[in-house]
Amino acid sequence: MKCCEECGKTYDNQAQYCSLCGKPLTSKNLPTVIQTKFCGQCGAKIEAESTACPSCGAILEDNQPIIQDIEKSQKHTEEKMSLLKNIVKLFIGILLIILFWLVVK
Repeated sequence: MKCCEECGKTYDNQAQYCSLCGKPLTSKNLPTVIQTKFCGQCGAKIEAESTACPSCGAILEDNQPIIQDIEKSQKHTEEKMSLLKNIVKLFIGILLIILFWLVVK
């Protein structure tokens, strides 16, 4: 099997170029595909075959998107952590403004 390093699409060994982005294909060892999805209620990572979230118990819909590889699931986790960090920074900023106001008052 060949794989496009740019977009990740896989092809049989006869293909030379990616039909999506036009880049040349390589015959590297492809990573094992890990199928996971995320709960729409709490965001927990779940196995693709699960019908309910083990974290919050929410029933999962059949049409929820499946994240096809570990890189995409890591990106999703990083985005959630970035959002959480921004919320914490905002909360600390508001607390500092309140403290400043109390001291000046």
